[in-house]
Amino acid sequence: MLDMAAIELLGTFGKRLTALRKERDQNQGEFAAAVTRRLERAGKKETVSNSFISALESGRSSPSLNVLTAILAELDVSADYLVLGIATGTPAMSSGTARASAAASTCATGATGRR
Repeated sequence: MLDMAAIELLGTFGKRLTALRKERDQNQGEFAAAVTRRLERAGKKETVSNSFISALESGRSSPSLNVLTAILAELDVSADYLVLGIATGTPAMSSGTARASAAASTCATGATGRR
């Protein structure tokens, strides 16, 4: 059973995941397919469905380490940012993190983030 801190962390992870996905103009099905392709290229046998992405975004589920790694690669963000909300300033991740931060703040105000 998850404690309240873990539930809150999953919820904020989900909000950042949603904002980043929407910033890429992908629906949950498109994003799930992209993550699954990354897993396949890495030789993993896991698949990700749009309903699992929905569960992640709503905080009802958490990803395996393999799925989290594929999500991070697909979004080009650090684990620190996606999981904890900490911008690391890593050069390879900084532009994605800045876009993600802007998208997350837009999402938090109720805007869809769609262009």
